[in-house]
Amino acid sequence: HWYIRIQDNGEGFSGEMLGQLENEMGKLKQELQENNRNVEMKIGGMGILNTYARLYLLSEKEMNFQISNRKEGGAEILFGSVLEEKRE
Repeated sequence: HWYIRIQDNGEGFSGEMLGQLENEMGKLKQELQENNRNVEMKIGGMGILNTYARLYLLSEKEMNFQISNRKEGGAEILFGSVLEEKRE
């Protein structure tokens, strides 16, 4: 597996923003499944959603994508997937 963890020491995500992002990622996942990889992205939070969509397209069943607030303060995003084994 590989993972990338991004953290900051700012205010973190509001509860409303976390809920909105989770909702948008759920909608995006459904669109990706139904429209077979053809989704129109909108401006606003596009970086997180774009990263989510690209990771989903690369490894939908094996992906890990978590957005949270750190107990020390600040935000954290953790995402990753499995590494493919080389076949000879």
